[in-house]
Amino acid sequence: MGENNQPRVDIIIAARNEERYLAHCLDALRAQDYPGELLQIYLVDNGSTDGTVRIAEEYGINVLAEPKPGPAAARNAAIAQSSGELIGFLDAHCVPAKNWVRLMSEQFKAAELGGCQGSIDNRSINARVQKYLDSSGVLSNERTLEDTVSGKRNIYPWILSGNCMYRREAVTDAGSFNPKLQACEDVDLAWRVVLLGYQLSYVPQAQLTHYNCDSWLGFFSKYMTKGQGAAMLSATYRQHGGHEKFLPAQIWSTKPEKFLAGLYYWAGYRKQEWRLRLNLDAQPEVRPRAQVQKRFRGSFQWTSQLTLRISEDAIFWFRNEKHPTSVIVHIPTKQRIVLDGVGDFIWRRIVGKTNRDGLVQELVSYYGVAAVTAATDLDELIEELIEAEILMKVSG
Repeated sequence: MGENNQPRVDIIIAARNEERYLAHCLDALRAQDYPGELLQIYLVDNGSTDGTVRIAEEYGINVLAEPKPGPAAARNAAIAQSSGELIGFLDAHCVPAKNWVRLMSEQFKAAELGGCQGSIDNRSINARVQKYLDSSGVLSNERTLEDTVSGKRNIYPWILSGNCMYRREAVTDAGSFNPKLQACEDVDLAWRVVLLGYQLSYVPQAQLTHYNCDSWLGFFSKYMTKGQGAAMLSATYRQHGGHEKFLPAQIWSTKPEKFLAGLYYWAGYRKQEWRLRLNLDAQPEVRPRAQVQKRFRGSFQWTSQLTLRISEDAIFWFRNEKHPTSVIVHIPTKQRIVLDGVGDFIWRRIVGKTNRDGLVQELVSYYGVAAVTAATDLDELIEELIEAEILMKVSG
């Protein structure tokens, strides 16, 4: 920790042939409104043949080399060499605002926060791709959040490795990135962090610009790599319901862009699926049902006669949107409970270990209901959560 208890932050950039925007990225990191002595930048060269390494060395940052291809192996090399309490991950073609490090690092005051993600302005150097991004909204922040931090279209929430920051402890607890994954490695790491009981958050004020340098066809061909990564996740998280989430959707569309994206994703998914069936690739280690770390599941006095705790078989996260929502998953049964309104209000206070009498008073004050009504509804919800094995009674 530095002055004012500011944490030491390591920024890790995995790069392969990134000379076009790397200097802009490093200039932005130099200009951060964060103490320079608490900020270390690591660039891991992953087989570049252009001026990437030369540019990085000119900036005097830590330059490492990782011959094994893939961002997972590259990032792991820097994780092993660095030591900051927090680890920020950026892509070399991303340019963060000057307050990016400070705003992201300020989120980690709560011990249960494992990682956070900032907002992204996606831009392309290809006019046709940019027009598609503008008209489709496929990479808009709203769409991105639905897929990542909010967990609306996935079994669990996750954060993008091109614009995120993690607590080092969470990364090491989870085992760092899986180098066997050439794509979706950021999804996999985040899910392992979440399954340990850590929370993820979104920091909209922490903004960066992501510059896409692909051609029109190159942009869509990357959906094949995404499909391959999705097939690996399907196999790895089969016990968690991953297979149902990642099956290729309907391919045909009258819109050529949507058709291309769907076609490439389907082709990549099926290709990887068959490679696994024919044992051409090593079978991924199936992610077993995980229990949350006990330190995240402390008991609390609900009433004078009853002590409760959240089950180690349950994970949860919050969607802090226009209509705040709590999502709870009971891992053994894959049961997903979505609470909004009063249910969300109650669950957040249970997580904060508010006792029954205190919560009844809050319900009366906030919703203007009678105490007897608040108590009855509260007791019914608590009993339902106990029956679902989300809440556990603590004996003794």
